[in-house]
Amino acid sequence: MLEAGCGAGRFTKILLAAGAKVFACDLSVAVEANRENCGQAADYFVCEADIGNLPVRQGLFDVVICLGVIQHTPNPDQTIATLCSYAAPGGLLAIDHYRYSAEDMTRTR
Repeated sequence: MLEAGCGAGRFTKILLAAGAKVFACDLSVAVEANRENCGQAADYFVCEADIGNLPVRQGLFDVVICLGVIQHTPNPDQTIATLCSYAAPGGLLAIDHYRYSAEDMTRTR
């Protein structure tokens, strides 16, 4: 499983506990916290890397997950296409994407 944008490992821990083999990556130094939080797990690898240029071949993962990341990339459409390219044929892509608008920022909650 590829976890793109793993951060400090909130979801990584859940994936590992469920028995997933996780290749986690993040563009930030949060990977250091991820390694501290999950580094003892078997079948786990974490690296600091850009989603658009990961050190793995495309079509490798049965599952690609990317939560809370896409809206922060320069080109969300391209990011989604790139994430799809990492999924094996018949694989699963699980993402979320939200956006902000001026209206969202002015609403009272």
